[in-house]
Amino acid sequence: MSEPKTPAQMLKAIGKIRRMELGIMKPRKKRGGKILESCNLYTYEYSPKEGKKRTRTEYVAACDVPAVEKQTAAGDRFCDLVEQYAKLIIASTRREREAIKKRRKEKKMMPTEHIERPIKVVGVRVRIDQAIPPQVPSPNPG
Repeated sequence: MSEPKTPAQMLKAIGKIRRMELGIMKPRKKRGGKILESCNLYTYEYSPKEGKKRTRTEYVAACDVPAVEKQTAAGDRFCDLVEQYAKLIIASTRREREAIKKRRKEKKMMPTEHIERPIKVVGVRVRIDQAIPPQVPSPNPG
């Protein structure tokens, strides 16, 4: 199966997961070290409202092991897809924020409309946008 690349594709892939189990499957052992066909399913839950962490161990019979393994694989896929989705959304949010910062910076650097500021030229106030007429000596008749 190809990996989804857009947030919409990821949400679609997440929606296709119908059965899943979060946790880790570990085989059970007898006291003598012999590994049994049945397993234990270890799950971890965190409840932010209650502020509690809970671990749960569930016995899985030998006949149910293949189905539960498939469900835990689907749970792992679900977690991976959600993590990728979150990374994509966070990256796009950061790109948008950077673009806004860049626009603000460009806007600050753009020349603003001409503001009339008086300057002193030999004791006379002249606007910058006014051209100073050249002083042409008048001819003296005489």
